[in-house]
Amino acid sequence: LFLVVLNTFSYAQPPGGGNGGGGRPSGGGNQQNQRPPENENKGDKIFEETNIKEFAGLQHIDSKVVHTELKIKTEEEKEIIESLFAIYNNRIKEIEKEDLLLIENTDLETRIIERKAIQEKDTKAMFEAKRKASIALEPVTSKTLEAKKVLNEALEAKLSAKSFKKWLKYFKKNYQKAMPSL
Repeated sequence: LFLVVLNTFSYAQPPGGGNGGGGRPSGGGNQQNQRPPENENKGDKIFEETNIKEFAGLQHIDSKVVHTELKIKTEEEKEIIESLFAIYNNRIKEIEKEDLLLIENTDLETRIIERKAIQEKDTKAMFEAKRKASIALEPVTSKTLEAKKVLNEALEAKLSAKSFKKWLKYFKKNYQKAMPSL
């Protein structure tokens, strides 16, 4: 029994494949103790320029897309959605007009910092640009969050429970962008 165990361990391959290739697996295959290659786009996502309007939550909602996504069938709910989204989209336009100068200045400053950081592959500068944008856009962000809250409350009051539940799922997936934790 001792000899069988000894032979088993002596013929086991060392980590990295044991094929004499410097620890590289043969054929590029994934072996048990190796991690799969990380998503190369993950690092690239850090170096994307920030869309300031989306960053501040200034997103318009197309009621026709929502009808399709939520599979709304009743005309009454379609009309409710159209009217409430028209009110919401108008509020977003008002916020954009009210804070146009702040939004444009923040966009310009952020873009300058981010482009330099992208050229230098400086992740710290990218995060710093987003942090500064987050601080500068806080008044705009709070207004958009309030508009979204009002929209959700109105939809909850007017839609069926099933439709509202579908809306919340769709909303979280597409419109409720979490601010970066800085």
